[in-house]
Amino acid sequence: MTLCEKLIDLRRKAGLSQEQMAQQLDVSRSGEYTVAEWLRLWFELYAKPNIRPSTAGYYRRAMEEYTIPRIGTIKLNKLTSREIQKLYKDLLENGRLRKKQRKKHPGLSGSTVRCVHIMLHSALDRAVKERLLIRNPADSCVVPKVQHQEMKTLQPEDLKAYLDAAEARGLLPMFYLELVSGLRKGELAALLWSNLEVERKALLVSKWVVQGGGIKVTRPKTATYARKISIPQEAVDLLVQEQAAEKMGSFMTHVM
Repeated sequence: MTLCEKLIDLRRKAGLSQEQMAQQLDVSRSGEYTVAEWLRLWFELYAKPNIRPSTAGYYRRAMEEYTIPRIGTIKLNKLTSREIQKLYKDLLENGRLRKKQRKKHPGLSGSTVRCVHIMLHSALDRAVKERLLIRNPADSCVVPKVQHQEMKTLQPEDLKAYLDAAEARGLLPMFYLELVSGLRKGELAALLWSNLEVERKALLVSKWVVQGGGIKVTRPKTATYARKISIPQEAVDLLVQEQAAEKMGSFMTHVM
């Protein structure tokens, strides 16, 4: 079916006049982009300036590694729901890129494919708003369900070996703090000595480290994210000792 025939069919189903159809679709530009060209334009112009660096990294990967290699050459106005559904199916069955991972599990997880869907749906929504598409073909796609896996936790009998190994590598304060604070790795990596309140046995958590086009320290979207958490005295003592050792090392470097 040609584009013209599709437009006539859509007009018939929606009960729209030819003039109304023309208002909904910018025919002169509707065939201007491939899927790859539109995704990259949307990402740089609309998505990247308005999302976190970490989210931008997820979107870029979803575009460049999973979506564009499979449907990137299709003209934007020729993209159908069926082709998007085939994309999701292929990713679930054969989407992993690393050889070691592919041997055990060749397909991507449902949550990763959902991330691809979120990215693609958002980009196609923008195309509809710019009258490059009449409707978003991702609207009618069936999105994979997220399979919730049981969280693996460190057993009490393994804690001593874990902390001994950390101490042997000179990393005991960091790993002990990770255990007792519940902080994410990005939050731990962004901590400064000024965030430690020794007397109150507390830490101020207001930033985190993200990876995406390099390592960056960023602030949260909302001011309410910044918070203080209590930590046990043992963690405070380890951090105080670590800070003193760091200052002594810096002093000795200057003296020598």
